Amino acid sequence: MKQNEFWEMNVMFKMMIKMMSVMLVVCMCGMSWGEVVGDTKLLLEVDEMREENAAKIMTWQGTAVVMSQNMQGGELRDHHGAYVYAVDEAEGFKRWKRVEGLTNFLPIEALVDMAEPGVDEMVAPDGFYNVKRHMRRVGENVDIKTLVIFELEKGKRRIMPYVDSFDPMMYMDGLMHSDLHKMLVFRHENAEKMGEQGLMQVTREGDVVSYVLTSDHKTINLYQFDLSQGGNLVLMRSVYSSQIWQTKMSWQEVDGIWLPKTFDYVSHNTVEKSTPQYHSWHVEFGEQRVNEKIDPKVFTIEAMGVQPTTSITDWRDGEGERIDFGEGSKSVQRAFYRGEEEDE
Repeated sequence: MKQNEFWEMNVMFKMMIKMMSVMLVVCMCGMSWGEVVGDTKLLLEVDEMREENAAKIMTWQGTAVVMSQNMQGGELRDHHGAYVYAVDEAEGFKRWKRVEGLTNFLPIEALVDMAEPGVDEMVAPDGFYNVKRHMRRVGENVDIKTLVIFELEKGKRRIMPYVDSFDPMMYMDGLMHSDLHKMLVFRHENAEKMGEQGLMQVTREGDVVSYVLTSDHKTINLYQFDLSQGGNLVLMRSVYSSQIWQTKMSWQEVDGIWLPKTFDYVSHNTVEKSTPQYHSWHVEFGEQRVNEKIDPKVFTIEAMGVQPTTSITDWRDGEGERIDFGEGSKSVQRAFYRGEEEDE
């Protein structure tokens, strides 16, 4: 993005904030704080559709191209990367690998064991990993020389563009909480109890269900879900004072399952006297295949180039302890020997 394009976008976002402010005034007309407008059943319908769609995914393989931009202090920087990924929901494994580009936002290659208590993420050697964003108790970027184990923080909200891991399943929920829909239903059903915390409105126009949540008389949150695209999130926009955050998604149907096609995130401030801040994250999903059998050996650390004699760095306690393979977690051993067990 060139500088003149950036400032054109600045003007666009100012107009967007004004439009959202008008929306707030319209929503408030004749309404009191804590009041509910609209039909909660619409949100329930959206939630059921999304869950039914996601439940169809047994395996998922594909490619993705990621492009990001970051501006702080007037300097705009570009990053990009291309990834391949494989997910086996039934067995509880995910794996992704960067095949092009260089950025410290994401690990080069990682394997996640979802079935093991603690949920371990294993990052392959020969790459950088931003440990500070992942385990906030430790330092800056770590130069990975051995296999590294991290414990994923359950319930952690991942806010773009600083995503720790390229996990395709996270895009099924727009990189928000996996229970985003249920959270909206809960807030809608308990609006009166929340009192001053919010004004809520649910509307439907065609296949698009919109949910507007305002809080503290300042913040405006807009969520839109498309029933013609599996009830999935297509727009999420938050405005607070001079700051705006927006996520847009498009979806494609593959063998009867709706999968992400594009993902766009942008955050931007619009105060002329303040330091310009701009973040964007664009993902284009390429060829995608679902519910095809995946060789179990794909989800082994051996396939990542790690041998049984390789030492392991365990960051789960935040100390970066070096351990032998035989002393590693069950998930490490399970991941390495997976495939051999099934061959027996």
